[in-house]
Formats: sequence, C-alpha cells, structure tokens
Amino acid sequence: PDARKRAVDFYAASGADAGMVRFETMVGAPRITATIRGGIEYVINNAFLCSVGFSVTKGSTKGFVTAGHCGDPGDSVRIGSQPVGSFQASRFPGSDRAWVRVGSSHTLRPWVSDWSGGNVVVRGRSEAALGAAVCRSGRTTGYRCGTITAKNVTVNYAEGTVFGLSQSSACVGGGDSGGSWITGPGQAQGVTSGGNLQPGTNHNCGLPASQRRTFFQRLDPILSAYGLTLVRG
Repeated sequence: PDARKRAVDFYAASGADAGMVRFETMVGAPRITATIRGGIEYVINNAFLCSVGFSVTKGSTKGFVTAGHCGDPGDSVRIGSQPVGSFQASRFPGSDRAWVRVGSSHTLRPWVSDWSGGNVVVRGRSEAALGAAVCRSGRTTGYRCGTITAKNVTVNYAEGTVFGLSQSSACVGGGDSGGSWITGPGQAQGVTSGGNLQPGTNHNCGLPASQRRTFFQRLDPILSAYGLTLVRG
C-alpha cells in the first residue's frame, strides 16, 4: 500500500499509454514459499547441510523433525534460497532428535522424496520389526534401502554417546543426517543419525550390505518428546 505513490510517479515519468496500466493493492507482501517433504536438503545458519525428516505440526504450528546433531535451538533454516524457520528444540548426544518450526506460508506434504521424480506417501508410523525392509531418503545419497538389523543400539560417536538407536544395512552419506526412514507401506520409522562411513569417502555405500552400520533415531520418541503430530496422507 505505501508503494502506490511511487508507482504513480513511475508511470507518469514513463510516458506510457494510460490504457496499458492498472494498479492493484494486495494485503501483505509477496513471498516465496517452500514445500516441505522428507529427504530434501536444508541449510543451517547458511553453512551446514542436513536433510528433512517428516512434516509435523504442533497445534497450528508447522514444522519438520530431523536429527539433533544438525542444529541447536535458534539456528536458522533455509530451503533453497528461502529462509523457512528455525530449530525449536534439539537434543544430542544422549538422543539425536530435533524439530524445526517453519512459517505458516510454507506447505507441508506427507511425502518422502524417492529421488527419482516421485514421492512415497506417509500413511502412518507403525514401527517395523527386526529384519523388516526399510528405506531412507537424504540429500547426499538419495533413496536407499536395506533391512533393520538391530534395535536399541548404543552408538559411541566422537561427539558423544547416543542410546536407543535402530540399525540398518541401508547405506548413508554425510548430509543425509536427519532424513527420513520409511517402510514400503508408507510407515514412518525415524530420522538418520549416522553410520560407519568408509575412510576417504563421505558414505558407506561402497561397503557390502553385511558390513554397513547405519543408524536412525526412532520417530515416536521425537514426537512424544516435543508434542508433535505426524502429517499423513
């Protein structure tokens, strides 16, 4: 609204035909919006890269879950060139969980990117059994699948110990942290924590499946800790 006078002055100076110009005033300034879905890249404090876990809500507030080691409360988050929100809560080590609040103008989708131009629809959050097939999505290695090989695992990272993680043979790479884990029927399982990355590489995809140790934080403890609701399709 405050730009109307400047627009009139600009038009008058241009010498354009009055019949070619129309002014419209809208409520609120135009902004670019982001679509939130599992597995896509986000940037923390314009410096570090992680991956979206799952779209969630807390009452009327929109957001997504991710790994705790990706950021601390107050850290800014950008998707593409668009600032979308900030970390609201985070815990690492001990656990590896966090959630990010995003602005109301952004769109939450009950999807996980399959990195082939499509999406896996999130239908629920029933926890899969030991030995079940599971897939994970992240910005570095895309959509990779394996089986759940262990539960309630204690992992001693250099940065600290994390308890109660699940383990899988699906491969992972740096930057996949926080990304989605989901079963074929569309049941959300958790978010990527870490793995035994090969020396000299940023992933463990070159290892035989029997030698891969990739870990994820179960989803239910994240939702219950922060009072979040999973967005489903």
